Amino acid sequence: MLRNLPSEYHVVDDVVIADTAGTSTAHATTTTLDHVVVSPYGMFVIDEKETVEQRIEGDVQEPRWRACWGDGRDPSRPDRELFNPIMENIRHVQALGHITGIPAEQFISIIVFCGTDVDLEGISGRKKLLSSTRGMPYPTRIITEDQLEDVFNAYRKPRMNEFIVQAKSATIASLSMVETHGAPEI
Repeated sequence: MLRNLPSEYHVVDDVVIADTAGTSTAHATTTTLDHVVVSPYGMFVIDEKETVEQRIEGDVQEPRWRACWGDGRDPSRPDRELFNPIMENIRHVQALGHITGIPAEQFISIIVFCGTDVDLEGISGRKKLLSSTRGMPYPTRIITEDQLEDVFNAYRKPRMNEFIVQAKSATIASLSMVETHGAPEI
């Protein structure tokens, strides 16, 4: 889907940034952002989560979620614990804001669960994320891959001029591990 966006969207895959989740900048490590899309309509920071499980459960403010099969009661298919991707993506957005100088209100945080028939109804508090997350000013969308196009269509009011889009795209592209922008998975 990202490959088919109009030319005003600049897709950068595998962006490497410092992850300052440590106790000080001396303990910072690097992390890779799956996709960053820079456009006149905002900067979309997309965390792609591959899953084979059918259902994702958790609360938007809890540090751990679980991926399970159906109701999670099948002992032959154990649950899998996962870290709350919202918290991770907020750190990504904060770091990109620092690197690019783009204000917080220009960012759209998106968590995309890829897989067949993934059920996200077990994530409590998902609807309130559109306005804020733990007081952070970044709208966060938790969606399945078939909903991604609708998210891009929801953001059609220009927020940045073309000069800024080009400059910030170049800055972010310089952080990418990808030599040429091949086909992203979503």
